[in-house]
Amino acid sequence: MRKILFTSFLGLALAGCGRQQPCENYAPPVFPARSVPQTEVLRDSLVLYGSGAMALYKDWLIVASRHADGGVHFFDKHTGERIGMAVPPGKGPGEAVQVSTIDVSPANGRLFVTDRSTYKILEFDLDSLIRHGKRQPEREFTLPDSVTTPIKTWHTADGILSTGSRMYGQARLVRFHDGICTARYDTYPAAEDIALMRKSYVDCTATVSPDGSKMAFGLKYGCVLEILDLRDGGIRPHAVHYFHKPEMAEGAAIGPNEKTVFGFGDISSTDRYIYGTYRGTKEMDAIHGIAVFDWDGNERHFYQIDKLLIDFCVEPDDSVLYAVELDTQNGEFRLVSIPLEV
Repeated sequence: MRKILFTSFLGLALAGCGRQQPCENYAPPVFPARSVPQTEVLRDSLVLYGSGAMALYKDWLIVASRHADGGVHFFDKHTGERIGMAVPPGKGPGEAVQVSTIDVSPANGRLFVTDRSTYKILEFDLDSLIRHGKRQPEREFTLPDSVTTPIKTWHTADGILSTGSRMYGQARLVRFHDGICTARYDTYPAAEDIALMRKSYVDCTATVSPDGSKMAFGLKYGCVLEILDLRDGGIRPHAVHYFHKPEMAEGAAIGPNEKTVFGFGDISSTDRYIYGTYRGTKEMDAIHGIAVFDWDGNERHFYQIDKLLIDFCVEPDDSVLYAVELDTQNGEFRLVSIPLEV
């Protein structure tokens, strides 16, 4: 039986920095239910956009582009119609060089766009942006660079969560409130080779629940699912599931080696579940499925998909998943919807 690490910390976010005992016991996930869903194509030919991040708000899908033309694009979630764009490429006001996260606050309809190249965060009012074409942000700001240069950010009622540049030895995860660092978290899942585990987190994927109370990290090179408790303004470990041992190229290179089993491509979440595109094979280009876990990390469902999903987001009621899909046969990107039955 796979070993699961559960911990309960009542201290501040700095708790848990003491010595960890190795507790790895790797075993692939086993899902109690599997199905093959029907995919509906909402829009063909998204080649110009590609995808770098994706979010959902009301009737709108928000997709950040990886293409040289850049931008954050808005689509009707029912028809796939493109209804506008914002954040063109550049370093000027309202522009971004490399969008790393787009995050929506469901409570007030604010869109936050993080530019990992300039380390600035742009804040928009989505209703004003989409309905009235107001493309200039309400504000642009940065986080204190003495603590972190934001690579990805998530915005909750208790402040901003930011992952820093681990290549430069910055804090792994920091929480800010009104520009002040209120919590930080530098602990990694226990491992025999803690240096390799830390290196695996340089290129990982993460999600925060819409209510801001939980966070999950998923490894790409190997497969580990780590869940954190964010309640009461803290950052505390909750659970770790070890599926495939991390394996990476030697030295400073960030990438796989011949032993790597590829884990999560991307993860997203609702308040009930964590969703991840999952391979579980040594084939880098293998078509993956959608793995569903509860917030204790228990396997719930697996959806077999016949196309490669680049980015995705899920309805708050867990009824539909929207994704940017890549057809590996012709290189075409499509916007699709996938009904769920969890």
